[in-house]
Amino acid sequence: MLAEDFTPRDIAQTRQEIRAFAAAIDEFRRRPPEPPKSGVIVMAATRAARYQAGSLDVLREYQRRYAEQVGGEFEDVDSEHIVPAERPEQIAAAIRRLVQA
Repeated sequence: MLAEDFTPRDIAQTRQEIRAFAAAIDEFRRRPPEPPKSGVIVMAATRAARYQAGSLDVLREYQRRYAEQVGGEFEDVDSEHIVPAERPEQIAAAIRRLVQA
């Protein structure tokens, strides 16, 4: 999954996406999106790589609060970084719960 991200074409694409993202920040701050009304599952990694380990607890607390604020669910995921790649079966189960609700 990650190997394809390091080809020259994909590096150029990532840079283009970062520039587009940065350009949209002002608009996002002026007009933030409405919070979702239903159907939210926040899936939070329970582990972090060395560089993110110091902020993991704070990040998880913000994620938990967001889930609570929008009336959603907060779910732990035994993962370190890329949850869909590391725990696809848990992501699929969460999607099925949302679809069936």
